[in-house]
Amino acid sequence: VWYLPVFSVLKWISDRCVKKPNIIALKCGAQEQTYQALDQASNHVAQVLVELGVKPGDCVGLCFDRSLHIMSSILGVLKAGATYVPLDASYPEGRIRYIIEDASIRWVLTRAAVQNELPSGHWQYIDVENELAIKNGAVMRPVLIAPDAERLLYLIYTSGSTGRPKGTGA
Repeated sequence: VWYLPVFSVLKWISDRCVKKPNIIALKCGAQEQTYQALDQASNHVAQVLVELGVKPGDCVGLCFDRSLHIMSSILGVLKAGATYVPLDASYPEGRIRYIIEDASIRWVLTRAAVQNELPSGHWQYIDVENELAIKNGAVMRPVLIAPDAERLLYLIYTSGSTGRPKGTGA
């Protein structure tokens, strides 16, 4: 069953943070992030999402350039019990708008530099860099929401043979 390994990975990262907090978990170019920093950043993202009203099963868009924020955002969405939907800022505006509307996305995690390229609408953009800077204090580790076979972890849109993107979830 696919959802149990993801829950195990979230728990493993949290445990790794306690046992070996200063070990490098991620590298992106010259940037590095320890397990403790990754865990803390993903907890911040989860807290921001929950405070905004994100509930288990809600879809949250992710639109980033290459950065360390991708993984902390994915983990934060999963810790909040939501489903993440990757969005590519290089897609035409109409395609991005279609995906956001089709998936009923109300929140899109991004960075200010990327947000400027995205269409406006009834959804809310959340600048993860800014939110993490604001919430620079200690954040409680969220209680992980138990795995559920009915809840998607992610929803990826393919180009679709009909010309309209089609969502495929896992």
